[in-house]
Amino acid sequence: MDFVTSVEPKKIEITRQETKAISVDTPKVNLTQKIDMKPVFAGASSEINDEQQKEISDELAAKQARIKSTKDYINYYQLIREKIRRSLKSRYRSYYGEGDVSLIFSLRSDGSLISSAVDPVASISDDTLVDTAIRSLKDAAPFARFPKTLTLPQMSFTVTVSFKKQ
Repeated sequence: MDFVTSVEPKKIEITRQETKAISVDTPKVNLTQKIDMKPVFAGASSEINDEQQKEISDELAAKQARIKSTKDYINYYQLIREKIRRSLKSRYRSYYGEGDVSLIFSLRSDGSLISSAVDPVASISDDTLVDTAIRSLKDAAPFARFPKTLTLPQMSFTVTVSFKKQ
């Protein structure tokens, strides 16, 4: 029987190895000007200094961390995983590769997909499995709206997909 399971992301400890740098000639690239882009928040002036930006960022990170421990977040996360699993099940039938692909993606509060990426450190390098996981995520979108208790305008999620044939 074929099946696709999703698992919680594993914590991976990365050790740094010192490697000797190789000197190569690279072409020179000229950049015309530096573009300084900072988000503008509703009710805030258009100029936000670095200290204010850090405070806003820290506040949003703390709020997201509190939300991730709620029952509504956990249920919503399960709903997302199940929808991706159903999409994967229909795609992963004719290929026999195995391994994990870690998907990182952001959703708006209406459930629409903003962005997606694959964590190369936590994922297998099998292009077919990676492509299958990404296509399945995109096919599964849009997702349900956030529950009313999840008050952030957008949230990031990580889902690790384990491909196994039995």
